[in-house]
Amino acid sequence: MANNLQQRKTGFTIIELLVALSISSILIAAAYRTFTAQQKVYHVQNQVMEMQQGVRVAMDILARDIRMGGFNSTVALSNPITINPVEEGIRDGTDSIAVQYQYDGVERTITYFVDDDAVEPHLIRRVTEGGVDFSATPLSNNIRDLQVTYGVDLDSDGIVDQWQEAPVGSEDKIIAGRISVQVRSGKPDPDYIHPVTGNHYRTRQLQSMVRIRNFVLN
Repeated sequence: MANNLQQRKTGFTIIELLVALSISSILIAAAYRTFTAQQKVYHVQNQVMEMQQGVRVAMDILARDIRMGGFNSTVALSNPITINPVEEGIRDGTDSIAVQYQYDGVERTITYFVDDDAVEPHLIRRVTEGGVDFSATPLSNNIRDLQVTYGVDLDSDGIVDQWQEAPVGSEDKIIAGRISVQVRSGKPDPDYIHPVTGNHYRTRQLQSMVRIRNFVLN
């Protein structure tokens, strides 16, 4: 009978409780680290997906307009492409381009450039019809860079002979454009350092080669 009472009074010692609490704390900390790491990966993947979607949409519209250069134009155009027409309000080190073609019976000029907003740079699409400015719309946010290289046909055989960054004076020989657009993440990541800029923004680059087919055929 005395042995049974002694067994009923038996419980955990303080040492046993401390060991159990320590093990529980380790397990909880490991689970928390795993959760935060997974959440971090999800956040990064979501940012990358948003960057890729934004730059693809911007590139599709930009390439479409450049491809339309010289389409059905009713005026005597020496060339439907203007190299770096924007001088103010543009981000340092970036290019700008203007394309002219006819849209719905009216001469239209589309100008693209990256603005100099230091917080959130945008790819701007400016529309002018009949010499009247209609809109200057941010086509995509967080566009860090726009670079254009021009394919020049020197012997008029419809084949690119040289790629030049700014063939000023040879605009009438431009038959293609190589477009490069760089987008950055909307928010900095303190755990990431960009290998080139040294800041905490991730970037993605998209390139496309566009034939200015309408001008070649005119």
